[in-house]
Amino acid sequence: MQIKLQYAALVACAMLVLPSAAFAEPSKNSQLLQIQMARITCNTNFVTGYINDVISIASSASSLSQDVDKINTDVTTLQGYADSNDKTSFASFVKNTYRPDLKTANTDARSTLKAANLTSDQKAALKSDYNSLKLTLKSCLYSTLQQFATAKTAKYETAISKMQNRSDTMSAKRLDTTSLNQVIAGADSQLESLKNVISSANDTKSLKSALRSNCLYNGCKNGTNFHFAAKSAVVAQQSALNYIQTLPNATNYSSEIT
Repeated sequence: MQIKLQYAALVACAMLVLPSAAFAEPSKNSQLLQIQMARITCNTNFVTGYINDVISIASSASSLSQDVDKINTDVTTLQGYADSNDKTSFASFVKNTYRPDLKTANTDARSTLKAANLTSDQKAALKSDYNSLKLTLKSCLYSTLQQFATAKTAKYETAISKMQNRSDTMSAKRLDTTSLNQVIAGADSQLESLKNVISSANDTKSLKSALRSNCLYNGCKNGTNFHFAAKSAVVAQQSALNYIQTLPNATNYSSEIT
């Protein structure tokens, strides 16, 4: 019974391939998709590793190799979608093919284990292998979450830098960018806060919590959202309108620019 419960937990964990809470803010480049692919690889190695252990121990489990081959083929297909940055096909394949194939493998493996008359030594060996695979999975998933944290902060840095360049351009054209620079300074502070909580995280749970705590835009459901895009757009537009009002004959158009 314990072996069957362990395997059920193993595949249930693998079902949680794409944790939406951690990846709350979408990226426009392919980096996020590659990180999601890395998480799928972590879970796949966990599941197929255990099934292969069952195959090596139970003589009646050889047919499970077909399930392993199918899952590995799925991973190859997903990697192709990730490499081409095809997010739609990637998500659809995970939902409609990869996860169902994991469930099928789960059903087949549980049936095999139920029918197999394993010795105490065999059960102990499976338990030991399961614990080892679980530790590897934990380390693998933490590594991918660290990659996402790095990508998220880099994305924020790029956005802030672009807005600072815009502010500099506006200032060179004699627009008052005081308010815009204040928004940028606030965004920098938000980013530093995020970096601090990320650097203090030492496991998957605390790192997920850190990523949910501070968002430059509006991706943190229960954290602090800075709304950088909205704030910067409003003050930049107001700066432009204020400048227009200082131009000759601007009063003739006051009803149109206020």
